[in-house]
Amino acid sequence: MLSKEVFNKSTAKLVTEYGSKGFEMPKERATQWYEFMKEYDDESFINAIDDCLKENSFAPSMSDIIKYYKHSSRYDGVKL
Repeated sequence: MLSKEVFNKSTAKLVTEYGSKGFEMPKERATQWYEFMKEYDDESFINAIDDCLKENSFAPSMSDIIKYYKHSSRYDGVKL
């Protein structure tokens, strides 16, 4: 299960990178994202965020992060 600490640190990385492009993570958005991703393990979530940071030049949506998770070789069939 994704820890809230890892979730918060990882999404803060997105705000740092994409904040100037309009990406924000208000409490309501964070709650929604976490509900969809809470079954992820910490390492897989960190890897999905890192992959996004390396490959996206635009601010990501929740579906972008899920796609990085699903297309990762680390994806182990966790129900999304």
